[in-house]
This record gives sequence, C-alpha cells and structure tokens, in this order.
Amino acid sequence: MNRLILTRHGQTEWNIERWYQGQTDTELTVFGRQQMGGTIDVVRGACVTRVVTSPLKRARESAEIVAAGLGLEVEIEERFREMYLGAWEGKSYSLGRSGEEWFESAPHGGETGAQFRGRIQSWLDENIQDFHVESYSENLERTSTSSALPASESLNTGSDGTVLLVVHGLVVQVILSILLEEEFETWHRRPIKNGAITILSQQDWGWRLEAFNK
Repeated sequence: MNRLILTRHGQTEWNIERWYQGQTDTELTVFGRQQMGGTIDVVRGACVTRVVTSPLKRARESAEIVAAGLGLEVEIEERFREMYLGAWEGKSYSLGRSGEEWFESAPHGGETGAQFRGRIQSWLDENIQDFHVESYSENLERTSTSSALPASESLNTGSDGTVLLVVHGLVVQVILSILLEEEFETWHRRPIKNGAITILSQQDWGWRLEAFNK
C-alpha cells in the first residue's frame, strides 16, 4: 500500500441530533446514502484496490455503496469499530470532552483511549511499515490553501494501488494522529464531516497528508 483514503460514513439520524453513537448500530439516512454515492465519483480515478470498513451498519452500508460503484468487494475489519462510549452513547454532544480526556479515562462501561488506539494501531502495524511524515503545521498550511481535492490523475498510484477505509470519525482522527505523529487532541479539535475524504500518501521519506476533510 502506498496511499490511504479515509472517509467517514454517511449521515445518520444521530448525527443530525448530535448524539454520541459509539458502537450503537445506527443506520444511514437517505441523505447519508446520497453522500456516499457522491464519494464514488471522487475516488473513481484513485486506483482503489481494497475497500475496508467497520462492521457497524452505518460504515458497512457506506462502504458497500462505494465498493459497488468501483466493482470491488468490501472487507470487514472488527478493529475499525467506533470507540465504545459506554454510558455516553445516545447522549448529547453538549456533554463535551477534550481529546486528552478521551484518552485518560472512559465513560462508565466504555472503552479506554489506549484500548481504542491499540486496536487501530495493530491494523496499521500489519498493513503499513513506516510512520514518519511532515509536521502538522506544514501539512495544515498546505492542505488548507485549497478546498479542492487533488486531480484524479494525481491519485493514480500504479500497481501498488490505494486502500480506501470507510470508517468512523474517531477512527479517522486516531489514524491521522498515528501516521502524522501528532497528539490525538490536535485532530480531535477538527471534526470529521460525514462522507468527507482525507488522503495520505507514502513517500520515500514517509507519509504525507494530501487532502483533509474535503
């Protein structure tokens, strides 16, 4: 693999209500399905060779929509389940919590940040060899200058292909914090939009953030 495309699942009713979902198995709205249909056109020229997703319905259905448009099968990866939030699931976002708090403690009956990060890290360890890229400030400056995704031809990665991960917001944030070697809080302050695309490419010198939350 020399490129990762990360996309968050499409909209759910709980997204509209701004309730914590965690591992509660919510479904896509009609608009959520439409969002993922739009994702097909965005990634069609990216030479995607694998589509990997969480077993939760909102992610799995999102992945199935995109994979069908690309003529690919969906791989279900248990380690990409959203963080289990215990008693917080179904509660309002207004409860609030900083990124540091997510990883210092867990809601009653929930998963700790270390447990959550550990299962995602294990998948990365199995699939990616090197984790060193430009600094957060450098890639933030570069990716914030344009709202456009890279042109389709620039996404062509040749025979190595691209892996598309259709996952959850916190999963995207943790992957970014690991591959870009930044604190989780850095990315937790930047909410991931439903259906948004983030692109990471592996260079000779490490990983580079090409697009974020587009």
